[in-house]
Amino acid sequence: MSLFLGKIHFWLFDKIRCFENLETDILKFADKKGVSIDINKMYDEFGYPTEDKPLEEQIDTSNIHGWLQNQIQKAEYRQAYLVKYIIDSDSSNIDELKEVFKAHGNKIGTPLKSDDLTPKDAYEILNNFLLEGMPCDRTTEFLANDDSKISFHYTRCLHRDYWDEVGISIKYFYILRNEWIKSFISTLDESLTFEVKLNDEDYENIEENIFSIVKI
Repeated sequence: MSLFLGKIHFWLFDKIRCFENLETDILKFADKKGVSIDINKMYDEFGYPTEDKPLEEQIDTSNIHGWLQNQIQKAEYRQAYLVKYIIDSDSSNIDELKEVFKAHGNKIGTPLKSDDLTPKDAYEILNNFLLEGMPCDRTTEFLANDDSKISFHYTRCLHRDYWDEVGISIKYFYILRNEWIKSFISTLDESLTFEVKLNDEDYENIEENIFSIVKI
């Protein structure tokens, strides 16, 4: 196991922090809606978010890969836990929760605005923020890549186990993340949009659904 931190570790840590920043916004929304969530139980079961200090001051340098993997797992569990309680409280909360994800996508994308991005450029920027496992977890297969569109699908789902264990359908993960991505992409460049071709609305077979960033 490596004793040295490299750029890829800071890159992944920033993705985790982005995911945790969204968690903070979800918690604020739950509090505003008066949703009763046992936060202490959540932290007891799934651990706390990373601390507000540099990576090198909190990571276990004797197990860099394991520490980062553990932070991803904890963050995934906490998001599933929060979304479950918010939706169980009132199923109509999903619509307002979509707005929380959209607002966060816009917040993250705003400092990066450009008017000259290709779909590929936008995908590469998106990949700096979207938490999709560890760098070695290769789940994306590209189906098209040209000046007008980049399309891809996922060959497997890295998130299902967390949502299954918490007791909520994985479809909510993708419904909400799609809103985040769409907002992020359109904020990056107003000439781009994010589209999803749904062949499986429940996301049970994730490889059947096609995701695209399109120049409009």
